[in-house]
Amino acid sequence: MAIQESQMNKAKTDANISIARAKARAAQVNANAQVLKAKQMMKRAAK
Repeated sequence: MAIQESQMNKAKTDANISIARAKARAAQVNANAQVLKAKQMMKRAAK
C-alpha cells in the first residue's frame, strides 16, 4: 500500500509541476505580448 501511495504522490507532484510550468509559459507569452503592445504605442506616440 505504501508503494502505491508514494507512486500516487509522485504522479500528483509531477502533474503540479507541469501545470505550474504551463502557467508560467502562458504568463511569459502574455508578458511578451504586453511588451510588444507597449513598444507599438510608444512608437505611435513618438510620431
